[in-house]
Amino acid sequence: MKAKAMIAAVVTTVLWSGSYIVNRYAFAEGVGPFTLSGLRYTIAAILLGMCMPKGKGGAALSFWQILMLAVVCYLLGQGFQYLGQSLLTPTLASMILNVGMIALIVCMNCWKLKEARGGKTYAFILLLAAGVVCFYQPWKGNAQQYSLLGIAAMLVAAVGSGLNITFNRYFLNVRRIGHKELVVKPMLAGGLIMLLYGLVSEPVQRPSWRLCLCVAYLAGISGALGFFLWTWSQKTLSSVQNGCVNHFMLIEIALLDVLFFGRVITPWQWVGIVLTLSGIMGVLMMRQGNGQTPKARKTA
Repeated sequence: MKAKAMIAAVVTTVLWSGSYIVNRYAFAEGVGPFTLSGLRYTIAAILLGMCMPKGKGGAALSFWQILMLAVVCYLLGQGFQYLGQSLLTPTLASMILNVGMIALIVCMNCWKLKEARGGKTYAFILLLAAGVVCFYQPWKGNAQQYSLLGIAAMLVAAVGSGLNITFNRYFLNVRRIGHKELVVKPMLAGGLIMLLYGLVSEPVQRPSWRLCLCVAYLAGISGALGFFLWTWSQKTLSSVQNGCVNHFMLIEIALLDVLFFGRVITPWQWVGIVLTLSGIMGVLMMRQGNGQTPKARKTA
């Protein structure tokens, strides 16, 4: 079961890395970040509600829990991520998001879930962070790279994304919330909030065929299918493991850059790739029970 969960998580990162390319084309059509993210998650939630099996048993979320997840996991974690991507170069935006997210996950685990105990875990995470830093050397770029609003937006998105992983694992394993309940209702609420805000605050663009195809991929493939696989994998993998698997996107996005945008990978970036992979595999290969209390092992 753990191997299947690992495969599902990795496949999800491939789908989300494809979104990186698709978002570039969508922004080129003039759509605003909150409008685009709102369309993506509203349509994805509707598709999941129609196609996703309900499953047996499982508790239900309260109204306030749905609203909390919608605001934290989608408005902050996804809406602000799209805002940051529209203001920063993709490399800097991705670096801020990934480093900030894994740091938050580790802090949350130490406080609540008790899954990131032990010196080896922190050593591998430091190795992973060093790989990310090396990957984005040299630190040069135009003024757009260092937009303060873009950096602030990605920091907010890192908090939202990290809390998303931690909250999902808590609701799945401690509160015993059903998969469909946890995914569909918060996603629909968050998508509607972002869409309404985008329609009010951003210019409305005439839809084009390219924009429609972009939204179809973002909502149906990377949205509905991706979030279903990701949430399902969280039932088995720890939140630290999920967060580290997410770093595969750094490598996948680099390869997609080469394929679609003709990017040249420098020696420093190859060093970063090796260090990042080493950190990821180190965390994933560690025994989950290392350093856990009996209660934490039972929860995991």
